[in-house]
Amino acid sequence: MQKTADGLIEEVKKRGKKPTEDEKATFFSDGNDQYTKALTEVFDPTTINYGQLIKIREKGRIVCKIRIIVLGDIDDFTDTVYIERYNLT
Repeated sequence: MQKTADGLIEEVKKRGKKPTEDEKATFFSDGNDQYTKALTEVFDPTTINYGQLIKIREKGRIVCKIRIIVLGDIDDFTDTVYIERYNLT
């Protein structure tokens, strides 16, 4: 799975604008730490913000959401529900 995360982040780097310390790129994911490794290997950690949204489920229902700032500074913590709806997941 690490190879998949690495490939995805490499593709994002190819297609996106190069982040700087003044104009950081912001990423969000679930609690999959493979993205932490991929992001810090592909990008300079001082040029990115990265947060995780971990959903706690009981009997198939979300009962709690834990927001973790992994790198940088994130003021407005986005919920993954928007991208999940877009992807129909």
